[in-house]
Amino acid sequence: GICDEFEVGGCTDSSACNFSNDATDEDGSCNYADAGYDCDGNCLVDSNGDGVCDEFEVAGCTYVDASNYNASATNDDGSCLFEECSDCSENCGEGTYYEEDSGTCLPFVPGCPADVTGDGLVNVSDLLILLSQFGDICEEDPE
Repeated sequence: GICDEFEVGGCTDSSACNFSNDATDEDGSCNYADAGYDCDGNCLVDSNGDGVCDEFEVAGCTYVDASNYNASATNDDGSCLFEECSDCSENCGEGTYYEEDSGTCLPFVPGCPADVTGDGLVNVSDLLILLSQFGDICEEDPE
């Protein structure tokens, strides 16, 4: 319905990243976001904010020194196994603790701040750690 001399070439698909509201003639130039991303390359869903879209996360052991390290894992699932370590708790990633009985790193139980040891229980060990720090002056991290 528009004379050829008045046609404006461009992308007429409103779901395309380069949609042009002024285009009257589809010229095949439409570009689309990759699956799981928006037009700016940002994840549509990234619950943990690590830059890997939830649908592309690979759960596994992300600690290099673990015997079951998984190089393709993007999300540590607490399954890391460590053999013959003197202080295995140092091998656990952020948000996890070392559970000796299973020999694995397990996630901290959310909503239990009194569980200082991170073993899922509030017990004498937690109290002793707290008491050993009684009277300490807390300072902000200089970094």
